[in-house]
Amino acid sequence: MSKVNFHQTFPPTLEYLSRLLEITDMTDELSKEEISEITGIPTGKSSGKVEPHIDYAIYMGLVENISNQRGKYKLRKTKLGSIIMKEDLGMREEVTQLLCHVRLTSPATGAYLWSLLIRDILPKYPNGIKYLILGDELKKQSIFSAKKAVNMGPFYTTYEEGFETFNFISKTKDILKIIPQIFKNELLFVYAY
Repeated sequence: MSKVNFHQTFPPTLEYLSRLLEITDMTDELSKEEISEITGIPTGKSSGKVEPHIDYAIYMGLVENISNQRGKYKLRKTKLGSIIMKEDLGMREEVTQLLCHVRLTSPATGAYLWSLLIRDILPKYPNGIKYLILGDELKKQSIFSAKKAVNMGPFYTTYEEGFETFNFISKTKDILKIIPQIFKNELLFVYAY
């Protein structure tokens, strides 16, 4: 796991991830500006979404960057990325979103904040966690200890708007909790993954 700062700003947008999959396996190494021009994903100093979405795509196991040049990208689809591109490029199916969620929250390869919340903090509180306690839990992590508050908006948006095919988190005025999922035969592949 690497950077924390990018995913404190932008949630993953499934459409942008799909656009990145479409330009994988190009022969040229591209800058973020060139990727923006080809895909229509915005880039810029304060609103650049190309690089965060490349990071998300890597964390979700969809692509890998095989460029050796700093500031350049040569994206190659992973096996998972190839299957999703062929079967569900729009990333609208529950199986696709659940697989991306599993990879995004992986302690080994996922995004730190997602992994910390989904795999470490929230399971300790099966009945939900009060936001004040959640803030205290996050501040126990050295990466967040100096921050006044962690921007949780991208995390919430991921599950409210991005991965909406499965109802995974519940937010009330005071409490955040994981919603237990029911077993579905059609998701057996994901469970085995």
